[in-house]
Amino acid sequence: MVRLRLLRHRELSKCSAYGEDPQSSDGVAEVGERALVQEVRRMALGLLATREYASVELVGRLESRGVPRHLAQRVIAQLAEEGLQSDERFVEVFVRSRLGRGQGPLLLRAELRARGIEDTLIDVELDQSTTFWIDKAHSAALRHFKVVPRSREDWAAQARYLGRKGFTSSMIYAALGDQRD
Repeated sequence: MVRLRLLRHRELSKCSAYGEDPQSSDGVAEVGERALVQEVRRMALGLLATREYASVELVGRLESRGVPRHLAQRVIAQLAEEGLQSDERFVEVFVRSRLGRGQGPLLLRAELRARGIEDTLIDVELDQSTTFWIDKAHSAALRHFKVVPRSREDWAAQARYLGRKGFTSSMIYAALGDQRD
C-alpha cells in the first residue's frame, strides 16, 4: 500500500498536476515534495521503532519500498541529526546481541562491514583486551559442547566451531589449551 502511494505520487509528479507545470510558482510541486518527504520519514521511523538500523541498511530498506535513494539518504541524514538514527548506537546494540550468541571479533567485524559500518566505529566497539576475547571463546565452547576437550578429536571439533564463530587461532589455542600432541 505504501509502495503504491509512493509510486502513484512519483508518477503524478512527473506529469503536470491538474494541467499545470510542476515548476510553476504556485508551489504545487513543493507541497508534493514535502508530503513525500513526510511519508518517507514516517516509513523510516516505523522501521526504527522495531530495532536499530545502520544508515546504509535503512537506505536499502526504504529503497526496497520504492523510495528513491537520494530521498532516503536525505531523510536519514535528518533523522541522524535529530538523534533518531545513530550508527554508533546500532553498533553497540549489534555487538552486545552477537556477543550473547558467542560470536568472535572476526565475524563481528565482517558482519558490521557488510552492513556499511565504518572501520573506525567497528574498532571502537571491538577494542577489547585479548583476555576478554579468550574468555568469550572459552565460554562459547563450553556452552556449545558442555565439556572441555578430552581428546585431539574433541579439541579439533571445538577449534573448528570457534573458528566458525569468528575467533582467531591464537584465541582458540588460549581458550582450549594446546592439545596438538
